[in-house]
Formats: sequence, C-alpha cells, structure tokens
Amino acid sequence: MSGLQKQLQKFLLQTISSHDAASESFYHGMVIGLCAIMNNMYYVSSNRESGAGRYDVQLLPHNKVLPGILIELKVLRETVPETEISERLKKLCHAALQQIETKNYAVSMREQGVQQIMKFGIAFYKKRVEIVCRMGDEPGRKD
Repeated sequence: MSGLQKQLQKFLLQTISSHDAASESFYHGMVIGLCAIMNNMYYVSSNRESGAGRYDVQLLPHNKVLPGILIELKVLRETVPETEISERLKKLCHAALQQIETKNYAVSMREQGVQQIMKFGIAFYKKRVEIVCRMGDEPGRKD
C-alpha cells in the first residue's frame, strides 16, 4: 500500500460515514477538495473535456517543470465478499488508467507544454480505497 493510499484510507476511516459513501459524485467532491490544497502549485479542474472524453480531475502545474496529474475515479457498487474487495478495487484502478489512455485525456496538458504526467486510478468501496499510479506513457504496466 502506497503512502498516499494509506493516508487516504486513514482519512476515509476517520471522517466519513458509510452512509456518505455511495456514489462516485461523493468521492469526486472529496478528491477535488483534497486536491484544492495544492492550488498554489496546480490549477485544479474537474469534468472538463480533453481528448475523446471528460477526465474526472486534472491538476495542471503552474510551473511546467512539475508533472501534470490526471485522476480517474471508480466506485465498486455491488456488494462483494470481504476477501474480494481489494482485488476488485485494483481491477477498477487499472480500468481507470486504461480509460485515461484510451480516451487520451493527457492531450490538453501536453498541448500546454507539460512534459511529464502522473496518472492515478483510484477506486472506492464504502470506506475502502485502492490507488494505482502510472508515470508517463506505460500502457502495458501492471502495478
């Protein structure tokens, strides 16, 4: 489990109710709020068109030396056995990364001169979270 995932997992356990955690829009708003604290280094935007679709969250660096960040969120909606949650969430994370690649969400950042782009697939199930990160263009990589 990455440091980011540990911190987000801790945040979920300490702050939300399982009644809150139902829809992607809940998690989306939460992630936007958490990303907003980086507004001194990044322009944070949500649900804007880029490539062949709309990304969930984009962090465009003020200084193009910093990496750009694309975040795609997924929510596991059906009830699953405890033993399957982690694996199902990881699969959703990889699907989110594939969506970023397939729909070419990075195109607008590249057009603005961003050289490096970090891509995050984040999947939620109630108070559980998994995160898979990919740096740059590594389409075949499985974390």
